[in-house]
Amino acid sequence: MKCTQATIKCFFDLSDAISHEIRHGNCSAISLIKVYKIMIQFKIGVAFHRLGLYYLTGILDGISIAGIAPKSCRIRVVSALKYLKRAYALGVKESAHDIAWSFFQKCYDLKVKRQSNVPRYLLKQLRIWVKRALVYEHGRRKANMYHYLAWIEYHYGNLSDAISFWKKAARNGGGEAMLELAILYGYGEGVRKNLRLACYYFTKCSIIDPRLRENVDKEMGELGLK
Repeated sequence: MKCTQATIKCFFDLSDAISHEIRHGNCSAISLIKVYKIMIQFKIGVAFHRLGLYYLTGILDGISIAGIAPKSCRIRVVSALKYLKRAYALGVKESAHDIAWSFFQKCYDLKVKRQSNVPRYLLKQLRIWVKRALVYEHGRRKANMYHYLAWIEYHYGNLSDAISFWKKAARNGGGEAMLELAILYGYGEGVRKNLRLACYYFTKCSIIDPRLRENVDKEMGELGLK
């Protein structure tokens, strides 16, 4: 089914109104999800995208909605990817960033948290969606994509390629990439040891991404830079 721009606007006006009522305790959150489920029947790409993000984060239109999405993390991720890929096919190109993020989280969980090997198909999917996202993204969202590529190369022994990607991420404002570069320069891993550059990246990281300040302080302390 297709609908006109006027109809699409009416749907979003309705979702805004329901969101307002939910925030004031006058409406059930499930009503908002029902509206989006109707919208996807009309192949509205943004609706697919927002539902995909809801299954990933539990947040829809800025509202935290608990207890409605499936409890199983695996089922939620599968549902999220289904909606996000459909959104991408319908022209919502920023979905590529969120799909790449989903695959990165899965790879990170397997490699770092569970100390397991990451299946090749997951790495392949991560690379595919990162490359698609890089066509459309800018700034820190683009930095995220370079950071994911760097992470793959670093954990699979390609340090020089990882450093190259982290530098690209840092140039786009990626705080995590700046932290990684600071550590590498601090210890001289893969690059010539340079404490001045390490301090530069540590400082810039703290300014760009305050969430990483605790990590910065810890790493600087271990390097004797504080």
